[in-house]
Amino acid sequence: MARKHILINSLDMGLPCFGVVIEGHLVSICCTSPFRSNKIKWVYTLEPFRNKGYGRSVVSAAVIDILEKEEEATYDVDDNNIASIKLYESLGFTPYDETLYFIGRPI
Repeated sequence: MARKHILINSLDMGLPCFGVVIEGHLVSICCTSPFRSNKIKWVYTLEPFRNKGYGRSVVSAAVIDILEKEEEATYDVDDNNIASIKLYESLGFTPYDETLYFIGRPI
């Protein structure tokens, strides 16, 4: 049920979302950011449907939509998310910044 809530919340916030539906089931989805019109917010493909081009398809649709309105499309990805990095590199995205995140915890 969590995925359904994510989709509903994203649509309620006005995020343009792009999906692949197979036999009546949403198997891959990509949503853009409501705060930065050129940013892809997230993408998710159900595990049994990965490595079949569905993620690439939904991200491509989002990029086309963004580029109709903006000069560039952006996406933030963790450096350990190899699948996401490969997907975005295959679509022509290139790294543009390196960010360090620090977490403070009580000692």
